[in-house]
Amino acid sequence: MTPNAPVAAIRAWHDGLEGSVAAESAAFLEARLTEQGLRFGDRPLCNVLRPRFLSPAQYQLLRRQGALLLRAWDAAWAAAMADPAVFAQFRLEAWEAELIGADPGRTVPSPFGRIDAFFDAAGTSFKVTEYNAETPAGSAYVDALTAIFQNLPAMREFLRTHLAWSLPVRHSVLHALLDAWHAWSGRRDAPSIAIVDWSDVPTYSEFVLYQKFFAANGLTAIIVDPAECEYTGGRLVARGMPVDLIYKRVLINELVERGGMQHPIVR
Repeated sequence: MTPNAPVAAIRAWHDGLEGSVAAESAAFLEARLTEQGLRFGDRPLCNVLRPRFLSPAQYQLLRRQGALLLRAWDAAWAAAMADPAVFAQFRLEAWEAELIGADPGRTVPSPFGRIDAFFDAAGTSFKVTEYNAETPAGSAYVDALTAIFQNLPAMREFLRTHLAWSLPVRHSVLHALLDAWHAWSGRRDAPSIAIVDWSDVPTYSEFVLYQKFFAANGLTAIIVDPAECEYTGGRLVARGMPVDLIYKRVLINELVERGGMQHPIVR
C-alpha cells in the first residue's frame, strides 16, 4: 500500500468545523488546557483545532523505517564499543567517554528515544531531522491532548463518517523505565521514582502528568530539581525521599556543567 496523506479525512475535518462547531471546539480545548495546567512555559500547549492525522499506510511506513533506523543506530553503538577507532570518530569530551565506560546494568544504550521527522507534501515519504536519544519530551503531552481531542465537538462529528485510532505513549515510557530498573537491580518490586530536571524548564507541566500517571499505576514519584538530590547513607535521596529510579529529564551536559562529575545523579 502506497502511503499518502489522508487528504479526504483532513478535508472532512475542516468541513466539520462549520457553523458553531469550531467555536464550541475552541472553547472546549481552551477550558480543558486550563483545567489540566497544560502549558509549555507561559503559553497554552495547543492552539489549533486539528490533530495530526496519519493514514494507516503512513503509520506502517513510519514503524517500518523507524525500526530500520533504530537497528542502524544500535549497530553504530556496538561498533563504537567494540573498536576504539570507531569510538574515536564520535569525538566525545573526556567526561562523556568516562560516563559511557560505566556499566549501566543493561544492554540497551538508550531505553527510550524520539525520532523527529516530517512527511513531504504528498505524504509519501518523510525526512528525519533528529534522533533524541537522551531526554525526549512530549509523550505525556501527546496522551493528554489525545484525550482532549477525542472529546471535541468536532471529533464527534468527524467520527460519524470516519474511523480514528489514537497512539498512546506513556505506557511505553513506563515499561522502558521498569525494564531498566529490573535489569539493573534484579528486583521485581515497584521502585520509587524521581523525575529530575531544573525547576524552571518550560516542560514542567509534563512532569506533573507523569507523576499522576505513575501514581495511577501504583508507583510513588516525586518531581525534583537536581540541587535537591543528595547521597545519604549510601542512598540517593531527593527532598527526603529515598530514590530507587531516576526518570532523568535533565540534559546530562547541563548537569555536568552545573554540578560536575561528583553530582549525586552523575555518581
